[in-house]
Amino acid sequence: MTFKKIIKSSGILIKNFEKPSCINCIHFKPEYISNTGINSNNEIYITISLCKKFGNKNIISGIIDYETALVARRDENMCGDNAKHFHSNSNNVIKD
Repeated sequence: MTFKKIIKSSGILIKNFEKPSCINCIHFKPEYISNTGINSNNEIYITISLCKKFGNKNIISGIIDYETALVARRDENMCGDNAKHFHSNSNNVIKD
């Protein structure tokens, strides 16, 4: 029996279960950013996932400021809820 069938037969409802996850997309980029949270050593940090499909290039420095994966998935003009720009990272797919 597949996981999908188990969920349906048990009455559990998981929103967005059938939609692809950003972590499995070639455009997904996890990034470590310092000075924005606190870990167990009282060091400040946070991890933010980015989407390399959407960004803005600084025309002076050439540095690209990528959009967060969360914003890209919430904005229907970008990837949106249905992941219209999703491309599977077949080399390293992580199943939900």
